[in-house]
Amino acid sequence: MNADDVTADDRTRFEVWRGAQSCNSKTYAELSATWAELVKSGPLVRAVNFGQVMNAASPRLRRGRRWAVAAVAAGIGAIVVGGAWNLYKQTEETRFQTAIGEQAAVALPDGSSFDLNTNSRIWVDYSQRDRVIRLERGEAFFQSCP
Repeated sequence: MNADDVTADDRTRFEVWRGAQSCNSKTYAELSATWAELVKSGPLVRAVNFGQVMNAASPRLRRGRRWAVAAVAAGIGAIVVGGAWNLYKQTEETRFQTAIGEQAAVALPDGSSFDLNTNSRIWVDYSQRDRVIRLERGEAFFQSCP
């Protein structure tokens, strides 16, 4: 419906189809959301492609230097991962998320659990006295501890 050659007749027929059944409207909304996710991934795909082209065009490093570069990169990566892990563990709020077509079962430390349906996101905020759960999108089925 966003193409340059869509006619008014095309739009009218589309609106008739979408209004004919509620599942048509829901299906179109889900397809639009999936398409938006694909559009958002465009810059990442272009960046990866650019990196691959640059790697192919760059001259080969000597063997000794290649190992030194790899060791430095591994060290920096370990520092970044360690710092990120430390920050992650310091926060009490935890996020759980499923992708489109994915489902997940999550068990919480207090014995309760929940199942996340496809394309869902939930935040669980722990404290000494209570637990706050925020369902940002999607569906979840909660089970309390026995």
